[in-house]
Amino acid sequence: MRNGGKKRRTGLSWALLLLLLSPLAWAGAAESPGAPLNRLLATRFTGDLPAMRKRALVRVLVTYNRSNYFLDGARAHGFEYELMEQFRNYLNRKRKKGGLGIHFIYIPTPFSRLIGDLNAGKGDI
Repeated sequence: MRNGGKKRRTGLSWALLLLLLSPLAWAGAAESPGAPLNRLLATRFTGDLPAMRKRALVRVLVTYNRSNYFLDGARAHGFEYELMEQFRNYLNRKRKKGGLGIHFIYIPTPFSRLIGDLNAGKGDI
């Protein structure tokens, strides 16, 4: 049962990515395929949790190292990742069946820039 949940979560992540990229296909623009996602990540946002819920996306600034956040192939691991996944599950506990929940995007950031980037609106948590 645990693997089924991860497959569903991965499917939702891919669905979100396709949803973000689909306006590009409709517009017929000559942008790079990752441009809409890059714009979304670069957009300054300083709203609180209710605004993040409405947006259904939370940008999590994480420090990339062997204990906090790291990738093993395409799979994320680490203390900060696990902590934020538990928080995401908590936020999504009351969503309606079949409804889209809040998605987290992890943005590796050097430790020395965490507070500055957070204050600048480059991340939400």
